[in-house]
Amino acid sequence: MDLDTMTKSRLEVALAERVEGLRQRHPVC
Repeated sequence: MDLDTMTKSRLEVALAERVEGLRQRHPVC
């Protein structure tokens, strides 16, 4: 695994966690 792939996957994980946090904070009807 090269550095670019690792950084990209880490960004995707961070984005998913942020979306989950927003979803929990502001529940969608």
